[in-house]
Amino acid sequence: DVDVTIAVAAMEAIFTKNIDILALATRDADFLPVIQKAKEYGKKVIILGSEPGFSASLMNAADWVEIL
Repeated sequence: DVDVTIAVAAMEAIFTKNIDILALATRDADFLPVIQKAKEYGKKVIILGSEPGFSASLMNAADWVEIL
């Protein structure tokens, strides 16, 4: 349930807020569509994640990645 809540809030920010950067703390590839949509709308994306299990697709999709 938390993933859905975060995804909805992120999408609302992408569509309705005057933001330039979206930052997510996750390692879950379920957020890949959110990242792709943010980039489609010209937003920079920062992902903060941790090992083990940090999704390679998230790393490749983001503009900046920080592994904690």
